[in-house]
Amino acid sequence: MPVGAESVEWDNTPSPIQIIPSGTNVQLRWPKWAVHSELQSTMNSVNTGAWTELLWFKSVAEDEIIADMPAVDSHRLFRLKAPVGIPIFQFGIFYNGDLEFNGAAIMHLRGRVHSNSNLYMGSVVFQYFYRDVTASGAIENSLRYFASTNPITTPYFYGAAVSNAPRLVWPVDEEMGPEAVRQIIQIPPPDEEIGSPLGRERYFNKAELVILVTNTSVEAFLKRPYSAERTTLPWLAITNFVSTNKTFVDQREVSKTALTTEFDVGRFNNWAATNAEVASVLGVGVAPSIVYIADQRLPSSTKFAVVRVVNGRVLAERGLTVATPNPLYTLGHFNQPTTAHLGTTNTADTRPASLVCDAYTLLSGAFRDQSSSGHYITRPASNTTVVAAIVAGNTPSAAVYSGGANNLPRLLEAWSTRTYTLNGSLVCLYPSAVATNVFRNPGVYYNAPTRNIYFDFNFLDPARLPPGTPQVGVSRRSELAH
Repeated sequence: MPVGAESVEWDNTPSPIQIIPSGTNVQLRWPKWAVHSELQSTMNSVNTGAWTELLWFKSVAEDEIIADMPAVDSHRLFRLKAPVGIPIFQFGIFYNGDLEFNGAAIMHLRGRVHSNSNLYMGSVVFQYFYRDVTASGAIENSLRYFASTNPITTPYFYGAAVSNAPRLVWPVDEEMGPEAVRQIIQIPPPDEEIGSPLGRERYFNKAELVILVTNTSVEAFLKRPYSAERTTLPWLAITNFVSTNKTFVDQREVSKTALTTEFDVGRFNNWAATNAEVASVLGVGVAPSIVYIADQRLPSSTKFAVVRVVNGRVLAERGLTVATPNPLYTLGHFNQPTTAHLGTTNTADTRPASLVCDAYTLLSGAFRDQSSSGHYITRPASNTTVVAAIVAGNTPSAAVYSGGANNLPRLLEAWSTRTYTLNGSLVCLYPSAVATNVFRNPGVYYNAPTRNIYFDFNFLDPARLPPGTPQVGVSRRSELAH
């Protein structure tokens, strides 16, 4: 059976794939610098074929990626689809800086994993990687900033594990430097053009509902994405689903009091379904799918402003992204309407969703504000399921360990014998600027749960990506290096 490789329509250079037949099998080889390209195959001609991605076991030998597979009819033609723009939530884990894995937490990672810096794999338990693992720096099978007297185990790779891979960046990162990435959650300055490269990335500009809280007022308005036209909403119009008078204590943040803007998703859905202003801006029964909330109340040494999302099991049809420059908390189950699917990987009935913030804390449905200042053992957690992509900052490892990827979702309760299930994507783009206190090992303000962290395969379907999903591309500097 003849097999071959093609030059794809957007790339006139010869295909970098080498095809080596071997009996009933075929071996494919291509340069390591093309690791972010998608290997595809078809049994038809180049012009009429339906190309499908090949999720095949890969290995790395020096500067090449190698895949061995049966030479069946569906594998007649192969190509590498170059990444024009990769939705960031199509990674199971994406870190803009160093990515570390906790020394004692088993993780089964079924989505792609990437670090724009170094990746520290060291663990005293096994880690399983079922898709490609890439780092723009080194991949080290060692612990960093985390002492252990136990032997380090060898991770299991079922895809390629590639160090010195091209960086994946935004236009704002490429043009303005990595420090600009945090600006995607900030309020734009008055003189910035909405259509500028940075303006196009800001969640404020993507949003359809904006809520701005200060010490003396609440401003709210509806708009279409990237539009300067606003329809103002009076405070009384949103008090059914927004409150600003609740507080609780976050013991990780040195027991600061959290001044809370609370967003009730269920009540918001009911309001949006019948509100005349929503109908005039977005259409009848069309709920805003991106909500931007900034609580600008002035912080002090004992208090800080946060956003909390509650009553979020059922989302509107288009899904929901909540974005904020504040720390963000979810209380109880989020985006899992089917009781039988709680605690599972079944996301068939969920909506596209993401939570984008300074730092993310997962509160179980048993969390009570009145118990937040006491010893954590007085806050027993309940099993909780969250289905969403998470974009959050962390406190990077320096003198103190960051907690690793499995601790990107922060905890404040007694989770022993309890489980949290997170179906989505974990993305860390910047250090936290508001919730900045360091990670502490279990036994101070929480104890550890059983963590079931899974990639949501819905995100591989462009129609089921969360509203406002950013895209990354291969750095031009990385391209020029090859």
